[in-house]
Amino acid sequence: MTYDLSIIVPFYNAEKFIIRNFYSCLKISKNINAEIIYIDNLSKDNSYIKIKEKIKNFQNFSIFKTTKKTENSPGIARNIGIRNAKSKYIVFLDIDDELVLKNLKFNKYIKNNKSNIIYIKKKEKRINKNLVDDKTQFIKFSKSNLSIFFKKSINRAAISIIFNKNFILKHKIFFQKGFYEDIFFTFKAHFYNTKKINILNSIIYKRHITSNSITNSRLSLDHLKYMFLAWKNINDFLQKKLSKKEYENIKKSIQFRLRGEFVNEYNKILNENTKQEEKKKFLNFIVNKYKSLIIPNYKVLTKKDKITKSVLKI
Repeated sequence: MTYDLSIIVPFYNAEKFIIRNFYSCLKISKNINAEIIYIDNLSKDNSYIKIKEKIKNFQNFSIFKTTKKTENSPGIARNIGIRNAKSKYIVFLDIDDELVLKNLKFNKYIKNNKSNIIYIKKKEKRINKNLVDDKTQFIKFSKSNLSIFFKKSINRAAISIIFNKNFILKHKIFFQKGFYEDIFFTFKAHFYNTKKINILNSIIYKRHITSNSITNSRLSLDHLKYMFLAWKNINDFLQKKLSKKEYENIKKSIQFRLRGEFVNEYNKILNENTKQEEKKKFLNFIVNKYKSLIIPNYKVLTKKDKITKSVLKI
């Protein structure tokens, strides 16, 4: 059987959220032609057993397992979902979040749509607070205006975007292991896209922000390594795909983003009273791996440039 939409849900030790997620997916699948694909990243709790029992009587629900745990990163698990999807479109859903259908216009829209990328609205609910609109902007960019991707306020998360599955497979766009895997995936999808990007209002991504959310957790050196690696991967990708002139024009935007990330993360480290040894590890990591990408040869330096040069002593 084929579907209009595959909802891909990776999880790890998600016993607390998995039943709520199941009923959310069940509700939405009663109104649209959707399949739900769960992928267990080798959980140590009863998540797998619980969800397997819940889905056993539903043909449009399936469950898979990763063969090797990938550091609690959803990327490799999502790839399994992509390869097993039986639909025209795919969307990624975190286990502690929900998809909410506002109206049935979605059905007609998704059947007739030819876009490779469709944005859906995202709302956030923090602990003991009301549901609010996510303020991160969707900005439609492509190969012709790549610099937009490196601006601070735009959405780079793979969640809240519906992708054409065959488009993803054609260009071999898959997630890498580790954290911040969304950045490179989303970038490549927009880079290869040549069709109109649409925004869909009939379905909402409801994001629950908890104390256990990755975005709320303290960043470790491993998190930082993966974040900078994601931007470096984009830099290396563009060096291969663009002419020398095109790459030199976009390189400044990449450097700007990396300097911004460096200052932001360094400030977090200072505010968290990180041990001196950890600070040193972070700075050594940046100097050894990314100094040439971060520091430009500008005559006039911005405030962040000056902070970066001062901290790195270069």
